Amino acid sequence: MLPGHHVINRQGRPTAGALIVLGGQALVVKRVVSGEGLLPHETIEVAPEALREVSGIGTIMAQTIVDPIYENTVQVCNILIMDMGASSFEEAAIKARTRLEERGWVLSGKPNYSSISMESPKWEFTRLSIKRVHSITNHGADVGKAVTSNAPRSASYVLIDVTPYR
Repeated sequence: MLPGHHVINRQGRPTAGALIVLGGQALVVKRVVSGEGLLPHETIEVAPEALREVSGIGTIMAQTIVDPIYENTVQVCNILIMDMGASSFEEAAIKARTRLEERGWVLSGKPNYSSISMESPKWEFTRLSIKRVHSITNHGADVGKAVTSNAPRSASYVLIDVTPYR
């Protein structure tokens, strides 16, 4: 109930405001209990085969998912931290890009010093980006700290964010 509003009036009956609030709460409870949630949404995910293809280009050191909600859609993003057998991030990013191109992935934007974006005509509505491992903090995931603190070569790893879209 809102501060300053009374649930019961002097005659011992519920006030009109209380009935409106209680009715609204009942509707929310009904939606949650019936599995509808507070907002209608759909979930979009990367095809498991596409994720396997990307995972096969190096050694996975850590992996997690983040699932933000955009415009009532849950977007399940797969975050892979990979060892490409390189001595630097730059070399690892080139190896990752080359191995993905061998599998049909193409650049979807102009590469820059910190990120490479790619798409595959084989996997509709899927894109990926190759980034430095420390960029995982932008995704709200904690897996990066564990990898970077426990692996002496983590500066040469790449983060690959495989993301579905509509």
